[in-house]
Amino acid sequence: MARMTFILLIFLYLVGGLWAQPSAVNIDMNPVKGQLKTDLGSGVENAKIIIEDADGSLLPILVSSDASGGFLIPTVVGSDFLVRPQKDGDVGNGVDIWDLFELENALTTQNFRSSYQKLAADINDDGRVDDQDVKILRHFVLGAPTEFEKQASWRFYDAMCLPPTSAPFHTCSTTKQYLTNNPSVHNLDFVAVKVGDLNNSALSNSQRPIAHVYGEVLLNTPNKRLLPGLEYEIPIEISYEDLVACQWALSLGDLELLDVEESGHSILDQVRLHKNVLYFGHVGKVPRQLLTLKVRARHKALLSDVLSLASERMRPMAYDEEEEVYNINFAFDGKTPHKLTLYQNEPNPFGEETIIRFYLPESTVATLTVYDLNGRVLKTIQAFYEKGMNSISIAKSDLNSSGIYFYKLETNNQSAFRKMLLL
Repeated sequence: MARMTFILLIFLYLVGGLWAQPSAVNIDMNPVKGQLKTDLGSGVENAKIIIEDADGSLLPILVSSDASGGFLIPTVVGSDFLVRPQKDGDVGNGVDIWDLFELENALTTQNFRSSYQKLAADINDDGRVDDQDVKILRHFVLGAPTEFEKQASWRFYDAMCLPPTSAPFHTCSTTKQYLTNNPSVHNLDFVAVKVGDLNNSALSNSQRPIAHVYGEVLLNTPNKRLLPGLEYEIPIEISYEDLVACQWALSLGDLELLDVEESGHSILDQVRLHKNVLYFGHVGKVPRQLLTLKVRARHKALLSDVLSLASERMRPMAYDEEEEVYNINFAFDGKTPHKLTLYQNEPNPFGEETIIRFYLPESTVATLTVYDLNGRVLKTIQAFYEKGMNSISIAKSDLNSSGIYFYKLETNNQSAFRKMLLL
């Protein structure tokens, strides 16, 4: 048995980095192949392939999918077994205000792109798409903790089963059986669905390109001097007309928020205020005169020294009718702040890859450095970047193991740092 275990480990190493714990099961060296792909054909990487015997007991053979979504399982001689893919930990991957826009439109028109899009829209996995799914997704987009974050990030369905067009949608099996006495039943392919991602924008593998950013729009407000105890109205305009969805979070500093108005009507109950950060999302035609904030100052200050975009939980972004993505920046009297802004990585926590975005007030050389908790430098990237929004990709392979890391961005006269979590 020790010799068989050794052969198994060598085999798994040679076929592409798969790993197995020593086991008391008998192994047939003819592997079974399977695929995990989205309905648009993108492979899902690093999903765990859970293998159970006929009694439902886990078999001690650990397998994961590669960048193409493929996986290989050494067959267990004399036993039937079940295969169940699993991938968690990146619930926010590919989920933003556009998905809420698509979900609300699809519910109104009952026009979904495919049955798999319905499965992605079924946030609470109850087999139907309704207002409850809209509510959960809206709360998540606005940065509020929801049951969405407690569920599996991805769901996998038997690729040989076509999901029904009417509720309940989730009738296709999430497991597949391998029968040793029927060699023809060896298809272990699954269709992968990223929960909440209605436009297939999730990064499913390390080879998929990062979505292109079409441009930048500004949230603009007049700058003003604030005096303690006085109330102020802060009108916020957006610089681009043809937008259909936007999301952003605004740190209010030590200002007291009294009300939020849209078109003269209070929408305070439709936004989220947490730790004095205002989370806002708009679905539908975005008006140029977007909001008016009513605040009370606590200290003497310049407004531009108090208000700033926050990205810890929500990426500031907007979409036009063609689904083009725009970054959002904040401006005072039409001028953006003359300071470097380093945003929270997305997704965070992350499993395979994360994107770090940053704003530069001028074109310059910038250096991004990633550290572990002991202060050791794990990765350094230095390059010339243009004025405005930029991004850098960090892969799991750049770091040591799961845990907390810090990243720092430096130019010749400014710096900023944040922390991120690798699952």
